[in-house]
Amino acid sequence: MRTLPFAFVAAATALVAGCGSYSSDYPIVISNGNLSAIRVFADGIDLGAVSAGATVSTTLRLRDQGYANVDITGNPSSPSPVSQVTFSARDLTSGTVACFHQSGGAQAQDCKPVTVTQQPTFIQFREADFCRHINVGGQCEDLLPVASFVSSPAAPAPRSVVVFNAAASHAAAGHAILQYLWNFGDPANPARGTGVTATHVYDTAGTYNVTLTVVDDAGHEATSTGTVTVR
Repeated sequence: MRTLPFAFVAAATALVAGCGSYSSDYPIVISNGNLSAIRVFADGIDLGAVSAGATVSTTLRLRDQGYANVDITGNPSSPSPVSQVTFSARDLTSGTVACFHQSGGAQAQDCKPVTVTQQPTFIQFREADFCRHINVGGQCEDLLPVASFVSSPAAPAPRSVVVFNAAASHAAAGHAILQYLWNFGDPANPARGTGVTATHVYDTAGTYNVTLTVVDDAGHEATSTGTVTVR
């Protein structure tokens, strides 16, 4: 991951003879692994927008806790940072708000404050951070494609051509479907199909279970199953 240079400035903001407090500009490096631009906040402080795939360096002005009413005249240039900050971001395309979490596995509601130090604090947002719905398999439904299809005619006759159309299928935002895989559920003619549209001929009457699987550019899959009744 390439990062840009950062600047660190310690600045005294209030100094009364014998006591006072300091504020410092702490270096923050923000990486946006989301597919859309995001706007990042630190405890509600707007740190600005970060383009998709970009890494930027900035600073965050914080008051150094523990120096109020303490004699700091003997050590005025080295305040000790002990501030904890919650970083969040808003997807500028979807409006979804996410919270940065160091573990990489928690969702936004489980976000914990980050201890900011005089060393650069690295904040990285990922595409999955903006997921709003987790399915039972632990996958982000917001990132999964949707498989959907129709067939015609509605009641085909044996040995007639049935046309399948998956144009209603779609990928999640920022993704594209690369594969359409068809299983026509016909033991007598087990040939499979590919493509947005496909055709199949059933030789005998009956009800057949048809399965469409779509695969997007991230390798995510989704499946839809329907029936065709041949009479």
